[in-house]
Amino acid sequence: MRISPYLSGETIDAFLQAAARRGIPVRAAGLERVDGRWAELQPKAGACGGGSPQLVLLVGDLGSSNNVAFTEAYSRRRKGASELWVLGHDSEPARRVAARVIADVHAGITEAVKTGLRVTAWVNPEEAPTGALDALLAARGKLDVQLFWSSRNAGYLFARQTPAAAAADLYLDVGVEESANGTRRIAWGKKQKGDEEMFIPLPRELWIFGRSHPTGLPSTTSGNIDLEALKETAALL
Repeated sequence: MRISPYLSGETIDAFLQAAARRGIPVRAAGLERVDGRWAELQPKAGACGGGSPQLVLLVGDLGSSNNVAFTEAYSRRRKGASELWVLGHDSEPARRVAARVIADVHAGITEAVKTGLRVTAWVNPEEAPTGALDALLAARGKLDVQLFWSSRNAGYLFARQTPAAAAADLYLDVGVEESANGTRRIAWGKKQKGDEEMFIPLPRELWIFGRSHPTGLPSTTSGNIDLEALKETAALL
């Protein structure tokens, strides 16, 4: 089963439960190339001693992939709440907002830890620079890590994937719009594409409303989802 990480938490839960009952492996659609070890860096915020970070490390080009996080980090620096470094990415905006820009992520993390400050690294696993994951894993216990994914519930779904023992000859696609590359598929979605063995409509509210799970932060809920109808749809599996 392939599940879209843009769906609500309730939708993800319903289909994960349905897949588990039938022993069907699950993967997060669109995240196949993301190293599975990122799931090891999803602790709760403040796991390395608590308190607000005194030094924020923006790892990679968060200004492009996660502008809200980039703006928040810059705002903290302007208020004097946190120092700000950018690692693994050099650009005019990065040089303008950060106290330091360090090309080598591993070297930057090593220097940051030596400052003795409370350090938090902010990074998008879907857009992280080469070597960032290894550097962050090596520094576990010495700094906090906050993951900012590109898609709504990617972090929530990514850590709950189950591996498949063999290549699939049939996809069960939930909210997935990308091609199946010739593999037969049964699809739950917003709009029929025409390549499905069977198509089951899902209401657009499942992408818009319901729970969102920012990694390491409390979940938020907006709008209402018909949970009984959702359970019945997932039960068609």
